[in-house]
Amino acid sequence: MSMPSDLSSKIERQFSVAEPHAERLEARAPRSMVARRFNRLSLNAKLRAAVLANAAILLTVVLTIVAGMAAVAAFGQKQAALRDAEARTNQASLSVMEAALSLHMYEDNMSPVDLAKARQDLEDAREKLGVASGQLRSGLDPVVLTNLTEFDGRIAVLSEKLEQDSRTNELEAAREANGSLGVLRKDLLEEAQSIQQMAFSASKDLRTVGWGIIFAGIVLCVIAVSLAVVGSRVIFRSIVSAITQITFAMGEISKGRHDTPIPGRERRDELGAMARALTRFQRDSLELRHLHEERAQSAERELQQLEEARTSRVALIEKTMDDFKLSIGQAIDDVVAASAQLRGSSHTMADLAERSATQSSEASASMERTAQNVASAAAATDEFTSSIAKISGDANESAELARQAGSLVSNAHAKMESLSVAAVEVGEIAELIRTIAHRTNLLALNASIEAARGGEQGRGFAVVASEVKELANQTAQATHTVSERISLMQASTSESVSDLTAIVDQIRDLERVAEQIADAVGTQARSGDLLARNIDSASQGSDAVAERLEKLLSVSLATGETASKVEALARSLDEQGDDLNKKAERFLTDLRSNMTVSPVTSGGRGHLLAVANGA
Repeated sequence: MSMPSDLSSKIERQFSVAEPHAERLEARAPRSMVARRFNRLSLNAKLRAAVLANAAILLTVVLTIVAGMAAVAAFGQKQAALRDAEARTNQASLSVMEAALSLHMYEDNMSPVDLAKARQDLEDAREKLGVASGQLRSGLDPVVLTNLTEFDGRIAVLSEKLEQDSRTNELEAAREANGSLGVLRKDLLEEAQSIQQMAFSASKDLRTVGWGIIFAGIVLCVIAVSLAVVGSRVIFRSIVSAITQITFAMGEISKGRHDTPIPGRERRDELGAMARALTRFQRDSLELRHLHEERAQSAERELQQLEEARTSRVALIEKTMDDFKLSIGQAIDDVVAASAQLRGSSHTMADLAERSATQSSEASASMERTAQNVASAAAATDEFTSSIAKISGDANESAELARQAGSLVSNAHAKMESLSVAAVEVGEIAELIRTIAHRTNLLALNASIEAARGGEQGRGFAVVASEVKELANQTAQATHTVSERISLMQASTSESVSDLTAIVDQIRDLERVAEQIADAVGTQARSGDLLARNIDSASQGSDAVAERLEKLLSVSLATGETASKVEALARSLDEQGDDLNKKAERFLTDLRSNMTVSPVTSGGRGHLLAVANGA
């Protein structure tokens, strides 16, 4: 009894020390409103907040990449428009040069074909400038667009002038147009160079924007990974570490180490509730252990008392049987001998009468001793009945205590089942995290495919998608680790439930055995009552024998009776002796049959001790 009390005091001291420690931890907790609210959230809310934060980070990275790609596409479109406008301007310059050559040839040979070709070249130049103007209009460059529109107007004026002057003086018109075309061609070449410079500047801007987007993407990825790592570490320290410590404490308690400290009782979430429930279970287990030890010691004491009472009762009954057999047997032998003598010689009636008187006196004395022995046996039987009644009350009290112990263990069993349900809910949350990580991995894979389709422009997006995929894999691995720890916790909880179920069954067996002992003690009480009645019957028989011996003494003294009466009296004595012998044998048989209850009591003692030691 000293070791459990020391263990209980040790646990109470740990609980008293743990409370100020919990207050110190609460004082050291972050003072910010966000941190305090986060610590007060449940596991489900914390995991949802972590998932939403990761989703927000991922969405920010994706939107940044999409915006960068849109900017790159806009700069690329502008550069392409400028390159195309440059090419069209150069082509228009070539068409103007070809028109000038055609006019030179027209001045040499005055061929209408050359003049028509010059007009066609001018129309081609106008068409190419019109296409370039359309490209620049889509590229949103108003300065170059204004210049090209001016060139188109100058070509239109030259073409119209050439058409009008050719009707009057074709040669003079060709010469004037040729000079204007030279100036126009020079201006077109300068404009083409200007457009080329603008295209080169746009290319530099495109490279600058591209590198800026890549740098911003890298910075965002680093920030996202850092936030994810910090968030994972916070979640790990807040959930996984606490689960590991609680699981270790549960394992130690299941091994019988009731002084194991239970961490996390100051938490506000499900893990704190689990730790507090485990603390209550630890206290209930300790109380149950005390109760089992007290029941075992009480049962041992009661069984020792029962064994001592049984030994005393058996010794008393054996002694009573020996005394009774000796006295009754001697009396019966004396009566039979006297009857034989009476039948053998009726002529010695007087001698026989005298002997009969002497023997009757001795028989009366023997019967008195027998009556005294029977009275002693009756008193011992009364004491035996009183002891049986006391033992019956103790056995009923033991059965009631066993039922109370079963109720306590049933309460502990229900608490462990609640703890198992909480562990299953935590496992479902971990499965939700694993599903989200798997979907994130699929999203990263789709992003990698889209980046591969984008070619060189999607290379940066592919790097970001790869990092997101790696982050999803790490999240899945961490979730798998959490699931394994939760599975271990559920297995430990299931084993604890099984152990409590076995304890409930053993306590029920103890209750059943206690009830059997009470029934057996009741049977002993009834047997004691029957023994007392038999002893009373034997006492009455002894009194009857004494009366008849007195009558025999009177008859023996009256020697005037006839021999026939003496013979009849002798036969009567023989019959009474046989009857007394039968009663004595029946009395001894009843006593031996009552003594057969003792092995049953001994067997019940061994079984009860085995159950108490097992509990």
